[in-house]
Amino acid sequence: MNTTPATARARLMQALTQIARPVLLETSVKASARGLAEGRCLISFPRQALGPGPKQRLRSICATLGAPEPGFAALDALQGQAVSVHFGLEPKPEADVFKCYLEFPRDALPQRDLVFLALKWRVDSGQYNLSRYWSRDHLTATQQQDLLQDITPAGAAQTAVAALMQTYPALTGPRLLEVDEAESPRRSLDLNLAEQGASLQDCSAILLPFLGGTVEAKAYLTRHTKDRLGHVALGCDKAGQAFATLYHGAHRVSERLI
Repeated sequence: MNTTPATARARLMQALTQIARPVLLETSVKASARGLAEGRCLISFPRQALGPGPKQRLRSICATLGAPEPGFAALDALQGQAVSVHFGLEPKPEADVFKCYLEFPRDALPQRDLVFLALKWRVDSGQYNLSRYWSRDHLTATQQQDLLQDITPAGAAQTAVAALMQTYPALTGPRLLEVDEAESPRRSLDLNLAEQGASLQDCSAILLPFLGGTVEAKAYLTRHTKDRLGHVALGCDKAGQAFATLYHGAHRVSERLI
């Protein structure tokens, strides 16, 4: 049986109680044919925050959250090379999804261009996918725009991402990531804008069509207007359904996560 989003969030936060503070907590919202999906979060911290015995600590956290052993084995083999760890929650009508990402140092990637490796699993069944995040910062601006046109659904959201790429020039990496999964048709792009220092209000005219241009999307942006822009993701999920995700409001948390 699936847990409620509130229960899943509490379970995730409880699993991370022994992580050294501060951690970074970020909110996101996902737009799709279903409308807007809220209640999503991402918690990030340097691997050293796991404390003594970091490998065993990460194994324990993921086991507590029900991570499937075959899927976790891929992370376990590389976790010693990671510089940061990220945990996420995505509430879904059919089943909530937990996520664990490893982030690798730019000068010591385990594979060429592989910046992140993520395990994502359903809370109810343990069904999982491994997502790979490949740097595309070596491409020229024109090549990046071509890649956007090639792998993301045409429409207002794609036009919005093209505008964001032109409005906010690259500062430091990683800037643009291509995301795929070995055993699913998922393919998407992730554009990192966190270092731009922009708020959602600053680029609301671009973000509104990105999220679908609905009354619901406008109300969401209004509620979070002062939040700092993080990154955006656009593409098709493993079922071939188009999605657009906005990450925002990242802030440091030094006390208990709620």
